[in-house]
Amino acid sequence: MNILFFDTASSICSAAILANGVVVAKNQKLITNQHAEILVPMIEQILSDVKMDYSDLNLISTTIGPGSFTGIRIGLATARGLSLACNIPLIGVTNFEVLAYAVERIDRVGRRILVILETKRDDFYTCVYSEQLDLIHGPMAIEGDALEKLNDPGKTIVLGDGVKRAMPFFPCSGTTLIRQKIRKNIEFQIIADLVNDRFKLGAKLEKPAPMYINPPNIN
Repeated sequence: MNILFFDTASSICSAAILANGVVVAKNQKLITNQHAEILVPMIEQILSDVKMDYSDLNLISTTIGPGSFTGIRIGLATARGLSLACNIPLIGVTNFEVLAYAVERIDRVGRRILVILETKRDDFYTCVYSEQLDLIHGPMAIEGDALEKLNDPGKTIVLGDGVKRAMPFFPCSGTTLIRQKIRKNIEFQIIADLVNDRFKLGAKLEKPAPMYINPPNIN
């Protein structure tokens, strides 16, 4: 199975080709707001790198948020356009799922996973998963002083780009937090495994909706 994946939910525009569960081509660029100009040329370049065309793809997958309001819109519009024009099924994945899936199975045993994402506001985007990656709480936006309620002392893995700012809201004693190393770049092999598993488990192949949680911050 050949899968095209791309992510435009952050300041890193990323795209990859996954063939039978293996990453065979990838590219990513740190940008500000040029997703619309960069994404399609990036996709066509990695397709060319592996001598593929859109007709060789079996599935398209993209992140649906949370993240940049404009970036998510651009990614979903591109995904829907390609899906419709090329008659290719489409799956959307959240940034919460990607991060939770990155935690090794052995590390999840007996623990819950708390994903904390930066909002660039006073609050945080959060999701809590079980060790089987079943959703327990969220997704939601909460204030820092409510974070401790999502923690199970000694049994929580905490990760995400909002962790550094969130740490002062957890007590210094009586709580053991297992803090996963924060990854700034998309790990495409993790995406490949997640999307493949979702597809095998019969994920709905329908038009995915954006996950904004909060309205855009427009001044």
